[in-house]
Amino acid sequence: MSNTIPEPSIELSKQEPLPIREKIVNLVEELEGTKDEQRQINIELDKEIQAKSDASHLCRQVQLVEVNLENTTNQVNNLTTELIEVANVSEAAQQYEN
Repeated sequence: MSNTIPEPSIELSKQEPLPIREKIVNLVEELEGTKDEQRQINIELDKEIQAKSDASHLCRQVQLVEVNLENTTNQVNNLTTELIEVANVSEAAQQYEN
């Protein structure tokens, strides 16, 4: 009868690798999940960096347009002033001739 019952130490040594393997498998699965999360976070981070870069570029373009608008407005004002002066000179010349 004693031959049919396995010794406890042998039975334990046979059972130990299974939980360790399960733990290793679980850890590997967790690692893969974490890697996937990291990839997704990196993708989102890259999108945010690109969005900030695009926003910065657009802000610079807006600044250039504002400067261009200011320059054009100044040119229009100068041309308007010159046109008024020419009109005044023309009116004065016509009155002088009459």
